[in-house]
Formats: sequence, structure tokens, C-alpha cells
Amino acid sequence: MAKLSDIRVDPAIAESGTWVDFDLGIRLRIAQMPNPAFEREMRRLGRPYMRQIKTARLEDAAANPILERITVEAIAKTVLVGWEHLEDDDGPVPYSPEKALEYLSDPAYGELLRFVRAVASEAAYFRAEAQKDAEGN
Repeated sequence: MAKLSDIRVDPAIAESGTWVDFDLGIRLRIAQMPNPAFEREMRRLGRPYMRQIKTARLEDAAANPILERITVEAIAKTVLVGWEHLEDDDGPVPYSPEKALEYLSDPAYGELLRFVRAVASEAAYFRAEAQKDAEGN
């Protein structure tokens, strides 16, 4: 039988993010989604488009290009919060929210966006025990 504490998410880890291996040695620091910063950013970015957003089906962001663009920008600023070992043709790419938005908005890097969304919505990554295990490896 599982203990309730086994499903407890550590709020500090959920907000600051956890390091996750992506591919080819790239490591990403991903915060849980939603989180307070993400929700604030969604409200801020969505304010000018509130009328258009309200008239569309909000359940499917992909069917609403405005909502999808706002969501990706909020993810770039508040969910993908760091990376290591990421290089382009000119060498290492330092993390910045602007660079994250550039990559997450580019359809050629769709796998990156899908990965970030999947990790950010999986509570297991943000449990204190999972963090201890990750640090031990």
C-alpha cells in the first residue's frame, strides 16, 4: 500500500524546477506546470487578447493560435528555466528566456516543446524523493 506522502509534490522543486536529461547529453531545468509564475505570465500575456480567447474553445490551445503562442511564451519564461550542454554551430548557448522562446516557437524543435510540456505536467518529477534519486545518479 502506498503512503500519501509518496505522492507529495515538493512546492520548492515544482516552482524552481528540476534537472531532467533530454537527449544527446542536453539537460533541461523544468518547473511544474501550472505554477504561480506561469499563471501570472499567462494572465499578463493574455490580457490584450481576452476577448478573442474567451470566444474560442480554451480546452484545445493548439486549435487557438493566439492561446498557443501565449502559452509557449509563458512556458519559455516560467517553465523551461535553464539548460546545460546545449550548443549550436557557434558553440555553447547560454540559457535565457528569449533563447528558450526562440527554440520553443520553432516548429523544427517541436520535440523540445513536447518534452518540456510532458515533464512539466508529470508530478513525479517534482517529488522530493525523485529529486534525491536524481541527485544520487
